[in-house]
Amino acid sequence: MKMKSYSVYGNCQAPAFASFLNNNPDFRKKFRYYPLTPCNLITETEIDNFIKTGVKKIDLFIYVPVGDDYRDNYNFSSNYLISHLRSDCMKIVFPSLYYHVYDPQMTYLTDEYGKRVNIPHDYHDKLLIKIFMENRLLMNEEIFEKYLNFIKNPENFNKREIQDSVLSNYSELKRREDSLENDPRNDFVIKVADFIGEKHKVQRLFYSLNHPSKFLYLHMRQQLFRFLDIEPSGQDLDPDLDPHSDFIFGIFPPVKDSLDLLFEDTTAFPADGISYVQYLEYYRRFNPKTLTKIGIYPLSGWFIFNKGWCDDEKTHRWADSKEAMMIVYNEQNDSVDYHIFFTLFVIKPQKIRISVNDTYTRQVDFTHGERSSFIHLEVSLNPGENKLTFFSDTIPSIPDGNDKRTLSFAISQFSVVKNSEFVN
Repeated sequence: MKMKSYSVYGNCQAPAFASFLNNNPDFRKKFRYYPLTPCNLITETEIDNFIKTGVKKIDLFIYVPVGDDYRDNYNFSSNYLISHLRSDCMKIVFPSLYYHVYDPQMTYLTDEYGKRVNIPHDYHDKLLIKIFMENRLLMNEEIFEKYLNFIKNPENFNKREIQDSVLSNYSELKRREDSLENDPRNDFVIKVADFIGEKHKVQRLFYSLNHPSKFLYLHMRQQLFRFLDIEPSGQDLDPDLDPHSDFIFGIFPPVKDSLDLLFEDTTAFPADGISYVQYLEYYRRFNPKTLTKIGIYPLSGWFIFNKGWCDDEKTHRWADSKEAMMIVYNEQNDSVDYHIFFTLFVIKPQKIRISVNDTYTRQVDFTHGERSSFIHLEVSLNPGENKLTFFSDTIPSIPDGNDKRTLSFAISQFSVVKNSEFVN
């Protein structure tokens, strides 16, 4: 029987899933692997070579959706590659996998130019940052002890919010799966939402926000093998394969209790693979003003997303209308000066006007090629509720063919800091 060729394209989860397929002897007898670099690292040259010499050889194409405007180049999108496949090529898809339930502390950092900070790792613990910013003059060991005391105290966590995150995560994954099923080009959709909903208490299914454990990948492979009528007859070549296990966030005790988790977790804090000393020593390289400028300031303050916003995606939140409002609270009985920090980003050119309590404060111009901007507002907040309103001059649009939402702009790393508490 002639061997068939297959390829997998998408984010870092694509080659990880391919490694589980290649790890099975029965699959390897039927399919030859044509590797593709993940979408964030692949070059135009590799894409061109694949289109010229590889794409017509592919019998099975597995992909994670990659948007049409990803890296500002349609050629990096999954739709571009799909458009060049043979008409009889089988197309299998799974949604971008994520789970923000185990590790609510996880955050990304970006520098003043909007570039991701990946030292000592792409992932950072916003509570470790918070404790560091409040106690930077102490020794590392003393800061870490304060951090441990904080994360072990259930009074510092909202049990209802943690439990609600399970449902919101499930709903979003189901939405993504339904969207993919409605695309007639897909021959099969590998699904994960129901499995995560059923198994998240008994097995650790994610090591960080978008790095699944082997248990989820094996479940996905099982679905694919059933669809392809492949019955594994023997053991995997490497029974311990677990590609993302080099970095694992520790699960805070109050989070574990709120979720009624049953699996054992002995992961170090803040994470296996990167020590607290490595994080703190990196943060010490910057003076407080610089840390604030690059958006490292932790999520803090009392605020809610009032209207015009999509569901929270943990690391950011999209507006789904031209106007969106937040309510920022001042718990004092008098007006108080505050600093408000956040990163504002867009998917297409537009101008965004920002007002506080109906008073114009700032306009951000994204019509010259920029996609993100770190914002620092110095405002006086009235006692109680204060309106922070965003107005875009452009109607929301659908970002790409796989995400059916209409989106306008988004914010991340939102913090509200009293002037008296601001570190100068």
